[in-house]
Amino acid sequence: MHRIAARLISTDLTPILVAAVCSISAPALGQIYGIKSNAQPSDPSSAPAVLFSFDNNGGSLTNHGTISVPGVGQVDADALAISSSHGTVAFRLEAEGSTLMHLDAATAVGTLVGARHDGRDIRGAAFDADDRLWAVDAARDEILEIDPQTGAVVGAPIGTHTTSDAVDVSTGADLALQITGQMWLVSNATFYTIDPATGMCDEAGADPTTPAQFFVGAAFAPTAGRDRMYVFEVNGSDDLQNVDASGNFTPTSLLPNILPQFNSGRGDLACLLVPCDVDLTFDGVLNTNDFFQFLTYYQAQDPRADFTGEGAINTNDFFAFLAVYQAGCP
Repeated sequence: MHRIAARLISTDLTPILVAAVCSISAPALGQIYGIKSNAQPSDPSSAPAVLFSFDNNGGSLTNHGTISVPGVGQVDADALAISSSHGTVAFRLEAEGSTLMHLDAATAVGTLVGARHDGRDIRGAAFDADDRLWAVDAARDEILEIDPQTGAVVGAPIGTHTTSDAVDVSTGADLALQITGQMWLVSNATFYTIDPATGMCDEAGADPTTPAQFFVGAAFAPTAGRDRMYVFEVNGSDDLQNVDASGNFTPTSLLPNILPQFNSGRGDLACLLVPCDVDLTFDGVLNTNDFFQFLTYYQAQDPRADFTGEGAINTNDFFAFLAVYQAGCP
């Protein structure tokens, strides 16, 4: 242990510090939302598109209703994303293009935002750790940043690619943010980590089952462990499944044949990931493991212990960490 931290812990503050690190746990988060759209012989998806949710253990499956826009009626929708500051957003899909909409998660009523992006087929979206909205376009195999307030494209769209090849963005694609801050692209049955700023994709694995699944949605939940990815599969029955993003991409069943009123064309998943700077083990629970992980970083003078942002690791960082720790995660 770093001698400064050891001296602090050995003072009269010891009973207070020990009580603090042993009594705090993160509140229960992890409600996952999804969209299931209708299958048509000639189109990948169509209206009606149903908004649903479930908890991170697969319980409490709730149908929130058919997605509609006042003055328009029922609409096809995809590319669901959730932010604590911007709320729930999705994209209305038409043959001519895709339009951002703000979505009331309780009623499934959408409000169109900005102009339609003609010629684009937006099939996946997610907010990153800095609350920027990213979307993937299956028509042009591009990733683009979208202003969540105006619906406009921010900067220039970028092609998705590996070091050697372009990456095909399937109509069954989705983006998902891991609690570590890593963004993922799931396209059909292949899993990539992606840098949204550059479009650079690294293939992490693929579904090894035969026949391969067709994944249209993906999400991580903050209370489910950092590597547990939820996926929505629509090849045959419409099933919610899990894969292990640490390397085992064989899906396991969570909720089979959801909302069986119609066969799913496409769909999506999204979950609110509330940042928690002191959850240093990324397991969604704030406890002594995070406290001792901080001490490990502190002793090693690891930049991750710089909680003041001053560029130097000292007692100020210790007390800054402790203040956030005692306040708890949102």
